[in-house]
Amino acid sequence: MNAPAWLAATAVLGLAGGCADPGEASDCQAGSAGCICLPDLSCAAGLSCVEGLCEAASGEDTGEGDGDGDGDGDGDGDGNGDGDGDGDGDPSEPDTDNDGIVDAVDNCPLRANPNQLDFDGNGAGNACDLLSYPSVSGSLSFQVALILSPVTNCSFPLQLEVVDGLLTLALDDDASQVAVELGSLTFEAGIESDCEYGGAATAFVTLTSLTLRNPGVPFPVALAHGLTDHEAGIANGVSGAGHPIVVEADIIVAGVGPNVDLSIAFAGQLPPLAVAVTDAGEQLELSLASNEPLVTGVLADDDDEPDLTFELTTLSGSFLLTP
Repeated sequence: MNAPAWLAATAVLGLAGGCADPGEASDCQAGSAGCICLPDLSCAAGLSCVEGLCEAASGEDTGEGDGDGDGDGDGDGDGNGDGDGDGDGDPSEPDTDNDGIVDAVDNCPLRANPNQLDFDGNGAGNACDLLSYPSVSGSLSFQVALILSPVTNCSFPLQLEVVDGLLTLALDDDASQVAVELGSLTFEAGIESDCEYGGAATAFVTLTSLTLRNPGVPFPVALAHGLTDHEAGIANGVSGAGHPIVVEADIIVAGVGPNVDLSIAFAGQLPPLAVAVTDAGEQLELSLASNEPLVTGVLADDDDEPDLTFELTTLSGSFLLTP
């Protein structure tokens, strides 16, 4: 039996336009993307007949302006407009810090760290994980001088055990440096010493407290690092500059006139810090050595008495720190 004339006419019109919808020919615009075509009939501009369908050529734009040919405008080529740029069509993989590592597996999702270095191996990247050392043992030796005038002065050595402290390290994502911040070192109290004033008199000095603390400068010094040392879990070096500090002390001076209670707080600077970190941060040794004055401060009086100069010098010490 011959096909009805209207059906034959529909088929001819669909093929003559270059395309026909696989389901209903009446829903397909001639030459449009996704419609059936014949190799010898043209698709619309920017489309070509590929295996019987009008499709955008690979890498060609479809009018949205991003040039990837998928028609959704986000440039990732997956055609669903999720905009995450990875081409898999899944919009649930954000990368908040835009470092190329999606948040789900980023060991520091809020701060860019494309290398994902993690010195202590605790799962948090260097970029957002400080190493803190609140457990400190060791001692500090130095010379104390109390000076009233060039000919009226005394000095005495002290060696003090540390009783409290805090030191913090910050490593980077390139293994290029280790920044160091000494928060504080507090030493044993109640140490008494004799201080001879040129043989003319003896002062009895009691150190009732001594603390070295950071004046509020975050990570003021750093030492060089390297990827080989980083992978070995070590960091060794000397900071390129001295560490600023404030020396706070309470002193009682007796034997020369009335007893004097002194509370001092003078700005000073530690020598460059020698730091040795081992076992991926499980242990840190800090060493200090200098013959330069650690701190010099003048205690001025309101009366006519001479001003008193307080000085700490000839510093040396070694401390063991753990997290």
